[in-house]
Amino acid sequence: MKGINEFISLGARQKEIEIEARIQGQEVKGNFLVKFPSIMDRIEAETKASRILKEADVNTMLTETYLLTQAICYLEKVIIKKPDWYNLDYIDDPQVILDLYGKAKEFENSFRAKDESDGLEGDSDKSVDEKSLEGK
Repeated sequence: MKGINEFISLGARQKEIEIEARIQGQEVKGNFLVKFPSIMDRIEAETKASRILKEADVNTMLTETYLLTQAICYLEKVIIKKPDWYNLDYIDDPQVILDLYGKAKEFENSFRAKDESDGLEGDSDKSVDEKSLEGK
């Protein structure tokens, strides 16, 4: 049996992402190193977002606010290295966060199967049992 290290390369599970943005009127540019999220990263990001939004009425809040919360919590778990200017207290354009989130998710999704078929995996014309499963 093969060991887990033969299947997973840490280097293949990280990506450098370059972002150009405008922060408080100043042009900035920087590189982020992001990782593929583990199961625990996903759970912790979703849990934190739920805590932040616990009192919010998602039916009346801005969609952008909901998405920003999800994006920020996700990014907190996957960013390994970031430029000095990346500080949520100073970023005034939500699109900076959404762009970074989009690129990080694109990287994550690059590991997904590329099978575009919608067909069924197996043939279920016959029951495993010889008798009909329906009532008499």
